[in-house]
Amino acid sequence: MIFPDRQLTRLSGHSGNYQSQNLTRTKAPAYILTGSSDRSIHLYNPSKVTPTNNGLIQTYSAHGYEVLDLAVTSDNARFASVGGDKQVFLWDVATARTLRRWTGHFGRVNCVGFGGDGDSVVASGTWAYVHQSEYP
Repeated sequence: MIFPDRQLTRLSGHSGNYQSQNLTRTKAPAYILTGSSDRSIHLYNPSKVTPTNNGLIQTYSAHGYEVLDLAVTSDNARFASVGGDKQVFLWDVATARTLRRWTGHFGRVNCVGFGGDGDSVVASGTWAYVHQSEYP
């Protein structure tokens, strides 16, 4: 894989700093999911960016503090987000609705991923253990 040596496009739309991003696992077009200190998550199609269109497809909002990490399932139908609000969210990409919310963590949640066959969410943060939850 060769990385570009020039800027290909510029994504805009968040009112805060970008904290996390994830490139979806599709061949073409590629989609980009971003999390921000403005507490929102944006889904972009960078191939649609023009001077009058920032490529934004969907906005997801539920976090009470900054979004720190994102993970996407292999079928791109769901994603998980974590942040400074000590919560883990499981989202449906198409409907922009939360499917599950896990609370009760002792501090901010810094990272998230999918385990097994994508049927469990693994999260870790500022505490001394890893939290794994199965769904649905």
